[in-house]
Amino acid sequence: MKLKLMVAALAVAISGATASAQMVVQTMPFSGTPDFDRTLTFNRFDPSLGILKSVIVEFDLNSNGGLAIADNDGEDAGSVNIEFGVGATLSSPDVPLIDNAFQPVVGSLAATTSALGVALAGNVGDVPNDFDPTGPDGFQLNGGNANDNDSGMINSALIGAYVGGTTFDVLVDANNFLSVSGLSGVEQASTPAAANGSVTITYNYNIPEPATLSLLGLGAVALLRRRR
Repeated sequence: MKLKLMVAALAVAISGATASAQMVVQTMPFSGTPDFDRTLTFNRFDPSLGILKSVIVEFDLNSNGGLAIADNDGEDAGSVNIEFGVGATLSSPDVPLIDNAFQPVVGSLAATTSALGVALAGNVGDVPNDFDPTGPDGFQLNGGNANDNDSGMINSALIGAYVGGTTFDVLVDANNFLSVSGLSGVEQASTPAAANGSVTITYNYNIPEPATLSLLGLGAVALLRRRR
């Protein structure tokens, strides 16, 4: 009975102590003036390192500067909400960017500056398409420093696509973002903000520990000799 208990304990020790958690982190930056597309190239996980357990994707977006104009060309006065900056999405022709709920692993980002409840008078006589930011029927919003980010884990059933000795591409699609809501007849225009950010791919994996395996192996040999 004691021998059986010792064998069982050895099996538990082997299952719980023969792997070491490690990670590989790759971060690729991007920048530009929207609208733009960027292709970021990453290395797939090298299977000689160990066993891939999970893949995490992180998406970070910053915007800075630029300006947005709201010019009321309608007769009615009212208030508007203005949101201005940069929006961005991720896609890939090579690997799935899907989480365990079969949704995009990261959502669409919007790094924006807002002005809420801006009062605009009715048109004071300027013509359509002049985009006059002066009051009382116009307003100019200067873009500030804004950030948005998201992260998620790739569906565990799909991480095999990230393994191998080759590379894969992730595409960043960044666009000028401007929304003016709350009043009809308002013209809008903008000078794009500068955009930058990064995409990070993290591989979490396990590797065997040879020293631990050797010690456990000696223990197994000792048990076998005792049994004989």
